[in-house]
Amino acid sequence: MKKTFFILTLCTLMMACSSTSQNDKKTDENSKLSLDDKIKDIREKFKTIENNQNKYNKKKFDLDCGTITYFYDGNDLRKVSFGRIGGDSEISESYYYWDDQVIFIFWVILQGGGGAVTNVPDLEYRFYYYNSKPIRFMENQNIIAVEKANHNPNEAYSEGISFIDAYNAKDFGSLCDK
Repeated sequence: MKKTFFILTLCTLMMACSSTSQNDKKTDENSKLSLDDKIKDIREKFKTIENNQNKYNKKKFDLDCGTITYFYDGNDLRKVSFGRIGGDSEISESYYYWDDQVIFIFWVILQGGGGAVTNVPDLEYRFYYYNSKPIRFMENQNIIAVEKANHNPNEAYSEGISFIDAYNAKDFGSLCDK
């Protein structure tokens, strides 16, 4: 009887260790993805969001400083678009979400002379995030090291989260203060 109990305990322990080891491998493999693979994953999610945004439930709010639109896939927030005009420039901000995390931010700044906004982007900024951490920053078509970005990627991420907070509180006034 003791021998049978010992064998069953040993088998159970071995199975538990094996299962933990497999879960650790999946986590390690996920964290060991190359930068290119992470960027590819973000771009695939971006394409999915863009290709399906007409199917998403849209919630639009007109603010004193511009217009904000939330795109929901069921209960999952997928995108926030924030457009505003200030002085002689128009700023378009798009925030992309997956699993309740910001994965990509795209800002376009159009500037015009004498108060007229042109349709040619003067500046474009792209922020890529993986597991809530910035992994790439681009100004126009140039890749710039995240730590040398002229816009703090962590602050941009926090702005993306602030859109969620504003929606949940139904208080959008603070978004105009940015």
